[in-house]
Amino acid sequence: DEVTAPNTPRGRWYTVSEAVLIGCHALDLGYTQRLIGTGRFHEANPALGQFDDPGLFVGVKFTLAFGQVKATRTIARSGHPLLAAVTNAAIGGVMCGAAAHNARLYRDYRREQP
Repeated sequence: DEVTAPNTPRGRWYTVSEAVLIGCHALDLGYTQRLIGTGRFHEANPALGQFDDPGLFVGVKFTLAFGQVKATRTIARSGHPLLAAVTNAAIGGVMCGAAAHNARLYRDYRREQP
């Protein structure tokens, strides 16, 4: 049997936008978990805030990120790679903004600690 590459969209901008999307989701997840672990912070998104178990929370966040990647790959494969790249960049920008906000909160929290 011949092994073939998965049917993924081609193009530099799409590839970069997908990396941004995934990377920003990961950063947001990391800082969110650190903040929740302090006991002083909680998840601001009410849909995600209901998951108290860290493992379940991570699973839900990864499922959301996977769903977004799958959706934008479908858009790209249907002949709209630029729209898919812009969508990834927009979602990634929001996620990077959330991660940056969480990073600032965590930095400030750490500064307050003796």
